[in-house]
Amino acid sequence: MNTLKRLLIAILAISMLCAPLAACKKQDVPAVTEEPATSGTGEGEALAEPVVLCDADKSYYKIVRPATAPECVGNAAAALMDYPLSNGARNLKLSWSSDKNAATDAEILIGYTNRPESLEVLKSIDYDDFAIVYKNGKIVIAAHTAERMEEASEYLLKNLLQIRTNESGKKELVYLGDYVFKGEKKYLFNLANENQLSDYAIVYQKDSQTLKKAAEELRDILKNTYGVELPVADDSAAERECELLIGNVNRAIAKEYIENATEKSMFTYVTAVKDQKILIGAQSDMITDYMIDSFCNKYIKPDYTYLLNIPADTLEVNNAISFSDSTELAEGANMRVMSFNILCELWNNQAVIEGREIPVIAPIYTYQPDILGLQEVSDAWYDALDPLLGETYAVVDRVTSLGDVNFSPLLYNTETMTLLDHGVKVLPYASNNAEIRGLRVLSWGYFERKSDGARFVAINTHWNVGSEASDNTERLTQAKDMVAFIETVKSIYNCPIVTTGDYNNRTGQEPYDYYVSETGFKDAGLNAKVVNRLIKTTHTLFASSVTSGAAIDHVFTSEEFEILYYNTLCDKILAGASDHYPVYADLKLTKQ
Repeated sequence: MNTLKRLLIAILAISMLCAPLAACKKQDVPAVTEEPATSGTGEGEALAEPVVLCDADKSYYKIVRPATAPECVGNAAAALMDYPLSNGARNLKLSWSSDKNAATDAEILIGYTNRPESLEVLKSIDYDDFAIVYKNGKIVIAAHTAERMEEASEYLLKNLLQIRTNESGKKELVYLGDYVFKGEKKYLFNLANENQLSDYAIVYQKDSQTLKKAAEELRDILKNTYGVELPVADDSAAERECELLIGNVNRAIAKEYIENATEKSMFTYVTAVKDQKILIGAQSDMITDYMIDSFCNKYIKPDYTYLLNIPADTLEVNNAISFSDSTELAEGANMRVMSFNILCELWNNQAVIEGREIPVIAPIYTYQPDILGLQEVSDAWYDALDPLLGETYAVVDRVTSLGDVNFSPLLYNTETMTLLDHGVKVLPYASNNAEIRGLRVLSWGYFERKSDGARFVAINTHWNVGSEASDNTERLTQAKDMVAFIETVKSIYNCPIVTTGDYNNRTGQEPYDYYVSETGFKDAGLNAKVVNRLIKTTHTLFASSVTSGAAIDHVFTSEEFEILYYNTLCDKILAGASDHYPVYADLKLTKQ
């Protein structure tokens, strides 16, 4: 126990003996417990006379918390109200209210209330501190962070409150004295620092409209939260000492951290602080933009404090998106095939593309299929995906033979596959969305695997949608057209075939059963050596639903493929990507 704590105990004990309202039955001063678990030091000071908070007749002090109190503040207020009962004084009760109500003379202020005393105390302590002080007739419990607020609440309850019996023989709850804890963690903005948020400029990567917009949005958030409007400029502007940097800017901190840290994955991003500069960045502008929201959620805490702050030694290297299932290819497999309906914006007013690009591209780059069949890819979707696909993935045919947008394109990994031939066949007989001629198609490619020269054909499709009998009749016609096309492909290339797609059909329905029986193909979801997750592949956008069976998205293979593994990805991030989950199969194909 340090000297300050011993002094506090001694002072508190003396004050209790000398107080004018000395108890008829003397109560021992509670023993001071250990310091908060995190490193730091504390200093306490007893009041000349304890403050009576309530007795059996009345609550003299009222607990006041912010109207929009975060959980830690609400918990602290509840624990304080419960203190008398927890300590055997059922008849002692403290009243409470939110800071929406008019101020009174005697209040216990918990958290960042709208009372001036709360702000004054917050401004008097560093970001890693907490304070419990008697000020202007009010008791103020203040901290900048949830962690310190929890510690302040615990310290108050264990050390600075006492239930005693007064000279009238009645029990009363009293506040004994103040305590200020000084943490050791250093933050960018501390009392000793001369720089403030208002000294900063937001600087974004030149020629990036995405990051310019993100920088302006961040400026507006900071202004609305802290009343400080920062200038915004691109990185061609003269360098300033204090900068909040957005993206892979031409500053030393970005070169040092982003280029080294983001080699692992396109989804890797960096948050760093060095030499009065704050960096939020990734190699991809889209990832940087996506993660600014994460930065704001983590560091902009208006419910806790008046100040934006960040640890002075911050260096965070994280993945913007990660998945729960292993990304490793199944043992013995030598290729991966994926199917993913990414939901066109044209027939769902909630399916706005902006904001869905990263959740859609994430499973593709994370699981890296060699062959990928996409469905519902509108012209706007192509524009959104083009900069994200980069050089790794190539679209086989963006338009159909009729010059229409191909809504069901086939993509391939250019690092593992070589495209030898390709084409698009338009499927007729689609009354649903009939005006979109490129919606119901067969996109196909003839490929050679770079590792061993194995050749195969991949076909991607999207059968008609609907639950009426007529819809199933149209799907059956489409199934027959597809079977006929496959026979043609076999006669030309005489090679293994894999097909992907949103078939809008499940096992047991006539079009599905016809397709399987006529082609002899196997459904990977039903025939894989290991099936990790076979679930319903459709759900309501933004509301995930994980149920067994009834998949309508499939990967089918001819007999030459050995199906070793099948999985449906359904991590939370994918609930907002589309109304379909992606499915994939790990296959083994031996060169014929």
